[in-house]
Amino acid sequence: MRHRRSLIPLLPLLVAGLLSPSAAQAGTYEARYCGPTNPTVGEWASSWGGSPYTYVGNNCNNGGYMSSSFDPAVPHAEGTFAQWRLAAAADTKIVRVESYRDWRANSNQAFGDAHTIIHSDARGRIDGCTALMGCSGVTGSAAWDTGESDWVSFLTHCTGANGCPAGVVENNQRDIRVTLSDDIAPTVTGTNGTLMSATTSARNRSLTFSATDRGGGIYGVRFVIDGQELGSLLDIGGGGTCAPSSTRRVPCPLSHTASATLDTATVPDGDHTAAIKVFDITRTNGTISGAWPIRVDNLPPTQGEPTIAGTPRVGDTLTCTANAVNGQAPTSIAYSWQIANADGSRLSTLAPASSSAQLTVPETATGKKIICVAHATDGGGTSRASSSMTAGPFADGATVRPYCDGRPTAATDPCGDADGDRIPNREDEDDDNDGTPDASDPAPTDASVPAKNSNPAGTTTTGPGSTSSGPSSSGQPPTTGATSGLVLQIKGSRTRSVRFGRRIATVATLTAEDKPLADAVVRIYDQAIIPARLTVRAGAPEREIGRAVTDSAGRMRFLIPTGVSRDVIFRYAAQIDGKAVTGTSRLRLLVRAKLTDRPNRSTLRNGQSVTFTGSMHGGRQPNNGTRVLLQARRGNTWVTAASGRTTSNGRYRLRYRFTRTTRARSYQMRVVSRPTSNAPYLAGASKIRTIKVTR
Repeated sequence: MRHRRSLIPLLPLLVAGLLSPSAAQAGTYEARYCGPTNPTVGEWASSWGGSPYTYVGNNCNNGGYMSSSFDPAVPHAEGTFAQWRLAAAADTKIVRVESYRDWRANSNQAFGDAHTIIHSDARGRIDGCTALMGCSGVTGSAAWDTGESDWVSFLTHCTGANGCPAGVVENNQRDIRVTLSDDIAPTVTGTNGTLMSATTSARNRSLTFSATDRGGGIYGVRFVIDGQELGSLLDIGGGGTCAPSSTRRVPCPLSHTASATLDTATVPDGDHTAAIKVFDITRTNGTISGAWPIRVDNLPPTQGEPTIAGTPRVGDTLTCTANAVNGQAPTSIAYSWQIANADGSRLSTLAPASSSAQLTVPETATGKKIICVAHATDGGGTSRASSSMTAGPFADGATVRPYCDGRPTAATDPCGDADGDRIPNREDEDDDNDGTPDASDPAPTDASVPAKNSNPAGTTTTGPGSTSSGPSSSGQPPTTGATSGLVLQIKGSRTRSVRFGRRIATVATLTAEDKPLADAVVRIYDQAIIPARLTVRAGAPEREIGRAVTDSAGRMRFLIPTGVSRDVIFRYAAQIDGKAVTGTSRLRLLVRAKLTDRPNRSTLRNGQSVTFTGSMHGGRQPNNGTRVLLQARRGNTWVTAASGRTTSNGRYRLRYRFTRTTRARSYQMRVVSRPTSNAPYLAGASKIRTIKVTR
């Protein structure tokens, strides 16, 4: 684009400028014009005057120049000019200009010369091309220090009393880069948000702030923790032009409200002070806000190995102590208990987490190892640490001893044998063998008291003069005050551990007043339990699973079908002395999960992988499956090599790659399950497989 104007009053010019050093710069930023980044002249303003036929041109959008020139066919009077001029923004200075120039000055005579120059208010003429000085043209990239200038101009002008003869006089510029200085920092005018809360424990915390600036505008913010600036500068959304290299003299807003979020995972847990530092476009000038206290709690507490104290014997109390717990206040401690074989295998939950640090050792732990798990919880989550199976009460291979190991054995002691039948009193349903179960015998070790009567624990009878109760909340057989003499004696233990898929043959004898009761119908029910808690599952119904009829000797046999952990309930009735009498006995089945799998190979080389694919049977799986571990035997212990979860239908696939086998050797491997404390089955293990690895 070219503009031609008539005679206009002449513009006084500074033909020669003062040379001065650059001013100190607090911070700078850049504005670009007439180039690929910004194909416009932007805030440059054109002007002209003097003789007719002066021109200014803008061909930037076509890849051309921002230009000023004289008509080469006519002479021009002294004072004729054409220029493009850029003024610095308020509270800034222009300190440097770069461009690709094409200057031409072929017009001169005595006392009359044409010039193409760059000049500024601070330095006057900075550079130029003048025919009288031997310059007919200059082309190429250049950079100029403009001092601390309020404005800069690319100028074509004529000097000398005789004016300038006809000739080419042009000042062409493109790819212009203007550097501006800004030494005034922003002002933070307000802060608000969750980052200013002293009580929140959220990981990501936001802050809304307001700020004002003089100069190039507000660009970004950085968080300040304990006086130290944190991370990189955050862009606060000042708009499309808000960049260190922009297309405007004031690229960013002078007043701005914005929000920023701090991920406190970048800050150590503990108490700190927080603030923000707001920067202007120079990214050098910044102002720190007032500080406030914060507490960071993203990580769970650290802790050492808990310890167990006490005697590892059935009926005794073990106490767990959490050690070296380091967390943010408040920190709570809970304790759960696990049980495992002496070699560490078949690890399973014995008691779920609770605030109690004590455990009364149950009968089922005989010959086992007991492990305490300390659960330390603060706002950052929960950490878990397990006690050693080879330290404290379980050092030197020790396991849980039977109840009577080391206890008194006098006739009246729980571990004594009042009737000499080689069954300790605590396990004998009738210590003195007087026919009256201990539960209803006021003197269980004295055969002379009371009159003969029979109703073993776990049996409930109802009828004349008797009472009845259902199962307790723990699912244990109820106590009774019945004296009817109707008894179903189940052969073997009342609590049995079985593998899933196995049917259990049960033999029992029904007697009335110590006489076999023939042709009696026994109805058999089951009711689901939670084996890890030894409690009846909430809302579980009693479900009839079959019936049996006693033979002439009062005996009955029933094959209990497969299923989950449950109580099996036997209900029966008889006529005694013309009165209807009923009774109930219970048998508890603790079912272990069954795992079946096979490896994809039994022989492989170091660097190769083995994959175990299989299924877990034992009842309905949770939606997210059950945790399973691939383990390898190391001495007397099992070491976890890989872990995963089953699908909702019990399928699993575990893979392990051997990388450290430097000689041929064989490994014993298996898969074990880790069900939740609410599962209908106990932990189980697959068949042990031998995997051979060559070098």
